[in-house]
Amino acid sequence: MWVKIRSLLAVELCLFLLIYGAVFYYTAWLVQHGVSVPVVQASNILLFVLTAAATIMHGAGVNSTDGYVFYRMVMLATFLKLFIAAMAVVLYVVQTGKQKNVPAVYVAMALYMVYTVVEVTGALLLANKRDA
Repeated sequence: MWVKIRSLLAVELCLFLLIYGAVFYYTAWLVQHGVSVPVVQASNILLFVLTAAATIMHGAGVNSTDGYVFYRMVMLATFLKLFIAAMAVVLYVVQTGKQKNVPAVYVAMALYMVYTVVEVTGALLLANKRDA
């Protein structure tokens, strides 16, 4: 089962590198449209780390003998990811005050959705492997 988890982590790493490369490539376009590139890069790093940690939690749950541990781990990982991402946004808004970059926060929200889709898809694949 850890082979499947490693492959999910590899997919997440590829997604992280793809997004990081796209942000690097389209930096001029993002700046032209008023998006703060460092905020987008920081949110990409944070979301990658959170998603990788969630995948490891899913792996710990899928290897458990109790069937409900996997579902509890999925719910815990989703809650922690949402809570930490929300705290990061609140801290960013409090720290920057009136200089906050709302378009960058919207891009970060879109990245959150992308990483969540990848995480949930991976969790469903692990659940199907567990049931089989």
